[in-house]
Amino acid sequence: MQPDWDEKLNFPEESNY
Repeated sequence: MQPDWDEKLNFPEESNY
């Protein structure tokens, strides 16, 4: 299962940290 955002990031696109 791949998330909507980059699997490298544990945060969604909304949180770009």
